[in-house]
Amino acid sequence: MTFLTSQATAAPCRYCSVASQANGEDPIGTAITANLWLMIEVPRPWAKDPWQKESTALQLLFKSLERWPRWWQQVRILAIAPDRHDSFPGYRHVICYRRPQGLFAQYWSDHYCVPTEFLPQLVKALLFQTSQLLEFERDRRLQHLVTGSKSLQSMPATLRPFDVVQEIF
Repeated sequence: MTFLTSQATAAPCRYCSVASQANGEDPIGTAITANLWLMIEVPRPWAKDPWQKESTALQLLFKSLERWPRWWQQVRILAIAPDRHDSFPGYRHVICYRRPQGLFAQYWSDHYCVPTEFLPQLVKALLFQTSQLLEFERDRRLQHLVTGSKSLQSMPATLRPFDVVQEIF
């Protein structure tokens, strides 16, 4: 059996694929599908709603998005905890995985580190106004293709997503 150890709790946890296989579930169709995955760094500690301490602009943006339930079938927004070595006060990491048009085997990945006051504008650009992303070019840290065959463990530590991930939508 394959186990992960969470750096935040040092408690073992199992990959969902291993748990599904142990339960006799069909591995095809058990994962959530989305055209866009948006991971936003949120300082800890988190309350039940990790966004409650965020700017009014970001909260209003998320509130307005709730009116489009079909849109939420295509998008997943996750809160990620800051990295001990790569996070800085006053800045936020945002990682976006975007499905390309048509048949595909890879997601496009963009990684940004923006001043906190520009977080709502970046999120809005990533979700709705990709032409506005040029304004954030100086904040882009990485762009690459991600394939299903790449495991997080094989990626260099500086490219791995952060320790804790919580889906909020």
